[in-house]
Amino acid sequence: MKVGRKRRFPLGYTLENARQLFEQSVAEKKPDFRYVALAIGATPAAPPDWAIWACIEARRDEEGKSARGHSETVSVILDELVRFFDRSQRNFYERNGVSCVYKPPSLRSAIRRILMAHGSRSEDAGRADGDWYADITRAWNEEQKHDRAANSTWELEGLQTTTRIDRILTQEVARELGEPEDLHTWAWIAKRIIERRNS
Repeated sequence: MKVGRKRRFPLGYTLENARQLFEQSVAEKKPDFRYVALAIGATPAAPPDWAIWACIEARRDEEGKSARGHSETVSVILDELVRFFDRSQRNFYERNGVSCVYKPPSLRSAIRRILMAHGSRSEDAGRADGDWYADITRAWNEEQKHDRAANSTWELEGLQTTTRIDRILTQEVARELGEPEDLHTWAWIAKRIIERRNS
């Protein structure tokens, strides 16, 4: 077993081999984003594509972590809750206009409707006690409290915009426009295509 500090390379070597060093750190399951930062910092006007993709993948991984600790079923239900609240709000404003005050349905009724519509755990949805949806409520409230999205343009009345809400609403708008679901990645790819055409 090796003991001691990790080997440090001179800056010139690190910059020249940043991609290989980063990929090696990923292979060792200890991604070292210092190499990514150095590669971008060395050429900020034209950062290497591999470094940008590493950042995009890191963001996607972090978005997925909003579901950490939830079962796959609960995570799917939370995604559906976002879609449900979005449809509910849109339908209200389409029927009543934006001058009216919208009040979202209760979390309990939203969960019940989703479970009944999708068949997932639908046998529980009619029970009088609250045990059948406690795990979903706990997961939703945890994200509402601790997983707020930074710089999001989306808003659902009565709710904090979490990374899950930001991701789902971005996907929904992209789907409506017939665009790729990850608009951030699509925008970067489009920018690179334009840059290459103009060079």
